[in-house]
Amino acid sequence: MLSKFWPYGKIWQHGLGDHKLGWVELSGAFKAGAIGRIKPKKGQKVIFTLEKVIKNVCFSDYAKLPFTRMTFDHEYIHFVVL
Repeated sequence: MLSKFWPYGKIWQHGLGDHKLGWVELSGAFKAGAIGRIKPKKGQKVIFTLEKVIKNVCFSDYAKLPFTRMTFDHEYIHFVVL
């Protein structure tokens, strides 16, 4: 199921991520260096940059805020329900 979402960079928007997000948009391909914007349901828009992308395994992104840099690591855990 993940593979069908991966190429579009819409992982968060399809219920596979944080449900407190209003929207996420990415300019360009879902690859390292791509810049996007994220808007929590309650909060300000934040610009982020994809730092590392390993297809169907993990990705990390960071956002620069005043006097800090926040980094987020996302890992896909595949499991089978019997």
